[in-house]
Amino acid sequence: MRVDAFLFDCDGVLVDTEIISNTILCEMANEIGVPLSLSETISRFQGHALSRVFKDFESELGHSIPTSFESDFRRRTFEAFQESLKPIPGAPEIVSIWTGPKAVVSNGPGFKMDLTLKITGLKRYFTNHIYSAYDIGKWKPDPSLFLHAAENLQVKPERSVVIEDSLAGIEASRAGGFISVALAKDYNWEQMKEKADLIFKSHFEIMQYFGLGN
Repeated sequence: MRVDAFLFDCDGVLVDTEIISNTILCEMANEIGVPLSLSETISRFQGHALSRVFKDFESELGHSIPTSFESDFRRRTFEAFQESLKPIPGAPEIVSIWTGPKAVVSNGPGFKMDLTLKITGLKRYFTNHIYSAYDIGKWKPDPSLFLHAAENLQVKPERSVVIEDSLAGIEASRAGGFISVALAKDYNWEQMKEKADLIFKSHFEIMQYFGLGN
C-alpha cells in the first residue's frame, strides 16, 4: 500500500484529552440537571461538536443551558490540561518518524489544538498544517475538513491515512475516500471495526503495520 500522507485527529489520537474533557463535561452536565455517568458521556458525545452536545442537554432539560456553560467548560478543561495533559502513547514517535506530509484535522477549535499540542510538545511537527472544523464551518462526519487538509497538503485522499478514535471521524474519512484507520478502545472496538478500513489499539501497532521506524 502506497502512503503519501498521514492525517491525525487531535483529541484521543495525539493528545490524551478525552478523559479530562469528558470528566468535566460529565460533572457540569450533572450540575445543571442532566444525569450522566462518565461512560455515558464518552459513548454519546465523543467526536461530536460541542454545539450538538449542548443541544442534546437543552432537549433533555426543556430549556436553555446557562449562557456561561461553554466558557466555563473551556476554562475548567484548559486548567486541567495545564496540570496533567499528556500525549497519547506512541504519538510523539509516529509524528516524528513519519517525515512526509502530515496534518492535524479536528472538530475542535484552533485555539484548543494550539494549547494542547504546545503542552504536549507535538505542535512543532505540523508547521502550518493544523485544521479546525471551525475554520470552514463543516464538522465530521462531513468529509469536507479532511478534503480541505488533503488539498492543502497536495496529496490524494486514496493515498492518505486518516487516524481517528471516533465513529464520526471514521465515517468522515471513509466518505472522503481516505484510508481510514481506527485507534480503538475496548468499549468501541466492535463499532469501529465495522466502519474502518483498519483497526488497531495503539500507535505502535500502526507504525509496525505501515513499516515506520524499521
